[in-house]
Amino acid sequence: MVEAIKQDNTQFISELLDRGLTIHSYFPLEAMKCKSKKALKCFMQKGWDINERISDLDPPVLNYAIYEEEMTNWLLDHGANPNQRCDINCTPLSYAVQLALINIIELMLSRGGDVQQGQLLQYAIYRRTNLNEVLALLIDKGAPLNVPMYQDYPTFRRFYPVSLGTPLHIATELGKLDAIRFLLGRGADTNIEDGNGCTVIEWARNLNQTEIARLLENGH
Repeated sequence: MVEAIKQDNTQFISELLDRGLTIHSYFPLEAMKCKSKKALKCFMQKGWDINERISDLDPPVLNYAIYEEEMTNWLLDHGANPNQRCDINCTPLSYAVQLALINIIELMLSRGGDVQQGQLLQYAIYRRTNLNEVLALLIDKGAPLNVPMYQDYPTFRRFYPVSLGTPLHIATELGKLDAIRFLLGRGADTNIEDGNGCTVIEWARNLNQTEIARLLENGH
């Protein structure tokens, strides 16, 4: 099957499926990586759901297209949902705001991406480039700034008692001073507690982040 996918050989793929081969989530994922659009179409025609999660903790195949605008567009055109979560509140858009170029993020937002889902600000904090630009984009569209991570009950139960905080908590943990200043300037609340009842100032002190603790206490 893998060789057929790499060759975009839909006749052979179709024959294998007609003979009873199950469409394992690995097959569409391999087709996406190979940009085998014909293979992906064949899987859909044989009953594969483009929004089927890869695993309990891994969102659907769109999650793996975020580095390629063409494939992202193609999947969206064929029904991929940027907000489709796995068992936790993590979506393809969650990964995009952390790893993708801004034009991909904007594309997914323009095609139904919902800033109220997927813990977007928390994921974005891990970006290595254009962090404040992405934070501004999400906040301007209404992404929740002061909500601790995974507060929906099923997800919270899965991660309890791991300490899960707001975007400001994560920026503090990572020592991202510029992001902390930016979040404070946009209204981040230093009094919000994480899943274990700790404020971000307490986080900074516990991490011996003296400069950050001072910044958080002063608010600028």
